[in-house]
Amino acid sequence: MAEANKAIEPLVIRDIFSSEPIVPPATASVFFVGIFSPIVKQAERPLSIEIAVPDKDMKGWLFHEPIDLFVRRYVKQAAQEDKALPTLKVKKGVGPTPPGS
Repeated sequence: MAEANKAIEPLVIRDIFSSEPIVPPATASVFFVGIFSPIVKQAERPLSIEIAVPDKDMKGWLFHEPIDLFVRRYVKQAAQEDKALPTLKVKKGVGPTPPGS
């Protein structure tokens, strides 16, 4: 089910001694994980929804975090106006350099 994620693993966990070039993955398996309350009365609505990318053996995660945190990275941030006005400091009493000196 997650065998295609074998191509993603070198992007996440890089072997520094490997001489093989990184090949961009063509396919991958991604899961949306719903975390529910163990209390039966509150179990109809998930406590959180997470996005997860399993490793090729499905024994661990290559990536795992709440979906709202993931989406916040792609929300366009408001541009901050640059109000800095840099100026050069000039020493007082020092005139222009005479020609030929």
